[in-house]
Amino acid sequence: MNYPVFLNKYNLEPLFTPSEFLQYRQRENQGDNFNLPGEAIIIYHPRLFDYIKQIYRPRKHKNGLYLLTVKDKELLLIFSGGIGAPMITVFWEEVIAAGVHRALNLGTTGGLQKFLKVGDFILCDQAIRDEGVSYHYLPPLKYVSASEKLTSQIHSFLEKRNINFYQGTCWTIDAPYRETTQEIIHYQNEGVLCVDMETAALFAVAQFRKVEIISLFTISDLLGDLKWQPQFNAEKVRYGLRTTFQMALEFFTEN
Repeated sequence: MNYPVFLNKYNLEPLFTPSEFLQYRQRENQGDNFNLPGEAIIIYHPRLFDYIKQIYRPRKHKNGLYLLTVKDKELLLIFSGGIGAPMITVFWEEVIAAGVHRALNLGTTGGLQKFLKVGDFILCDQAIRDEGVSYHYLPPLKYVSASEKLTSQIHSFLEKRNINFYQGTCWTIDAPYRETTQEIIHYQNEGVLCVDMETAALFAVAQFRKVEIISLFTISDLLGDLKWQPQFNAEKVRYGLRTTFQMALEFFTEN
C-alpha cells in the first residue's frame, strides 16, 4: 500500500490553502475575478480543445480556464495542457476554491478487459489509488469512489439516450511506462476495466473538499491481450471524445 512519507498527514492542516493562493493572485493582478460557475468539464486532448474552440467559442478566463455559455447556462471548461494527477489536481483545487462544486472529467483510457474495444465508453465509479496525490488527502485505502449521486445521475442520463457504456473501476497510476504484465493480469482478474493517470486523485480531492466529480472515458488503446495496441488518433476516439463532451453539455444544462 502506498503511504505519504509523513504518516496521517491527511488529518493535518496545510500551511496555506487554495483560497489563500487565489487571494494572493487577486492582489498581484489588481483584483482579478476568480468567481467561477458551479459546474466544470475537464478535458486533456488538444484536438478536442480545437474542436470545442471551433464549435462552441469558449471565452478565455485564465490560463487553462475557459467559460462556455450553453442554453443560457454558464459552464467552466478546464483544459489541462499536460497529463497526470499532480497537474490536474492543482487546477481542481483552485477551481473548487473559486466556486466549482460539480465536474465531469473527460479523457481517454487504456482498456484492460479483452471484451473492450477502441471507442467504447467507460463510466468510472471508483479508482484504484496507485498514484501519490490521493494519499495526501485520504487514509491509505485501495479504492476511492466517485460521488454516488453524480454517478447515478450520469448513469440514468446515458441510459435514457441509449448510449452503450460500461461502468466500473479504473486503475490510476503515475507511471505509464511501468504498467507491468503481471499487474494487468491481476487487475483483469479483479474485473478492473481500464487504466488512467488522474481519476483517483480527482476523486480524493473531491471527497476531501466535499464536492462531486465523475470520470467518463473513451477507450483509446488496448492492453487486454497483454500487447499494447495504441489507437489514440483513430476516428472512433475522436468521435468518442466529442460525444462525451456533447453529453456533458447536455447533462449540465438539464440537471
